[in-house]
Amino acid sequence: MHTKYILIPDIPGQHPTTIILIHSLLNFLQKTGNTLVKNAPTCFICVMNKILTIILALTTLLATESCRKKGKGDLGGLTPAMLKDSTRVEFPEITYEFGTIKQGDTVVHLFPFKNVGDKNLIIASAFGSCGCTVPEYPKEPIAPGVTDTIRVKFNSAGKEGKQEKSITLMMNTAKRTEMIYMKGTVEVKKD
Repeated sequence: MHTKYILIPDIPGQHPTTIILIHSLLNFLQKTGNTLVKNAPTCFICVMNKILTIILALTTLLATESCRKKGKGDLGGLTPAMLKDSTRVEFPEITYEFGTIKQGDTVVHLFPFKNVGDKNLIIASAFGSCGCTVPEYPKEPIAPGVTDTIRVKFNSAGKEGKQEKSITLMMNTAKRTEMIYMKGTVEVKKD
């Protein structure tokens, strides 16, 4: 069988690899009997629309998956059963102001909290707004009336100026997320 190749005029500013890809796609469509190939300019637009749609779909999928891995795109490890047995939590302080520290110093603070509901409190996950802020939280359910703490460590290496770091806690409360914060100023060490 004899194959005809469709010639597409050079498009200013297009990379040669893109042109080769377009030619390959159009020739594939022609071999499969696609009638749109008979009108090359229209086919070119159709093919590019399909390619852009696929790229957009893959980009959206990858972005959604990366957020999900951080715990933001889903329930952060909370199951429907945990949410059914929701409770209430109280934090005497939600913001710890550590003042002024030198760059490279580490600040550790314990945030106390109390389960003031009538069901066990479950902290499914906790994460800081960046890698410099690391929370440690109880992994076991906290019974009603019990007080416990969340330990947060802030590493100021590479930081300077005013800092406000947030810690997101995924819990079986009505809000599902509770936020606590560390604030302060980091001064660059003078040599």
